[in-house]
Amino acid sequence: MLDLSGSATHADIFVGSTDNHEAKKLLNGCSYGMFASGYLFYLRQGMLIAQPFDPGTFAVSGTPTSLQGNVNLWAPRAKADFSVTANGVLLYAVSASARTSELFWMNGDGTESPIGQFEFESTVALSPDGTSIAFDRFEPKDGKANVWIYGLINRVKTHLTFDQNGDHPCWSRDGKRIYYNAETGGSKANIFVKQSNGAGEETLLTQNKAAQSVGYYPEEVSPDGRFLLLRVENESRSELATIDVGDPRQSNAVVKLGISGSRGRFSPDGKWIVYQSNESGTLRLYVSSFRGNAGKWQLPSEAGSNPNWGAGRIEYYSAARNRFESCTIAFSSGSPVFGQPQPLFPGGRSQGSSIFGVTKDGKRFLGARPVDSGTGSGLSIVTNWKGLVASK
Repeated sequence: MLDLSGSATHADIFVGSTDNHEAKKLLNGCSYGMFASGYLFYLRQGMLIAQPFDPGTFAVSGTPTSLQGNVNLWAPRAKADFSVTANGVLLYAVSASARTSELFWMNGDGTESPIGQFEFESTVALSPDGTSIAFDRFEPKDGKANVWIYGLINRVKTHLTFDQNGDHPCWSRDGKRIYYNAETGGSKANIFVKQSNGAGEETLLTQNKAAQSVGYYPEEVSPDGRFLLLRVENESRSELATIDVGDPRQSNAVVKLGISGSRGRFSPDGKWIVYQSNESGTLRLYVSSFRGNAGKWQLPSEAGSNPNWGAGRIEYYSAARNRFESCTIAFSSGSPVFGQPQPLFPGGRSQGSSIFGVTKDGKRFLGARPVDSGTGSGLSIVTNWKGLVASK
């Protein structure tokens, strides 16, 4: 059972019995669940995953196993191109162009400046000085994703990570380091850090054991460079937490903030966090204090996602009006006061795009839109998926 409320690109998997009408959320941010021989197969961010599932207790267990990336997905109905049988046959379709996107600068007046075409898995992150981007790219030859760096001035792509199945890159505030997650040693996702120039070895920040079914995903570094905001994700929910990367003695301690949501972004003064959450049944935007007064305040938008924090305003995609919007924000008596949402670009242009960052001066936005090349999908078959799961 899927829940598609709130966004055409967000889905949750529910499980229930045909004997009654009760259902519980099983997996958050996943789609197209399919059960076979003790395993639940599902899609998360383009990756086909298998995980042990008990139909008697309605519970997943063990470590999720990533089987294949870049699997075709029809987002409006969360349908994926794969099928699995109990006797060990797995069929799936992969499109070479499914994650090819055109990157461009969107200027404040609505005009565009092209950057180029890229194949990325889930994230494009703009460096603090606006001269480079970090992105995660699926490698078909080994079925893993890795982090790459692209110089916007010299137009050179550089391989940053190797053989780690790493994604979700995030820059340090000085641009000297890249935080990312990676599936190593059988764990779902730990956070590593590596110098952005590629020098040296990666350093492990979190200690996520193989038996845990929790994943850690970096979101953003605080303006003072001290705290790494991250998303802690398990089968049923996502919540925000921090790691004190400014104090080596505390860097492995994951401190939860009591905030259910994702896509967290710090305010310019580091005192507030804007984030998206679907705990109400619809993907909406909220603001909460960082290490301050408890509580949350909802932005005056029916449905929204992917927020960025500008100078005195929050910029986001409005699902209710299918356009990018901005909302002014001020603080009085320790709580936020919002203005009326307005189109971010002239004419309310959205261009079927996503925004992945904004320059420090707030004048240019890093945008991406899918490229429709008209090519077909590649169909692959695995005759013994049980052996494939057992080998990982």
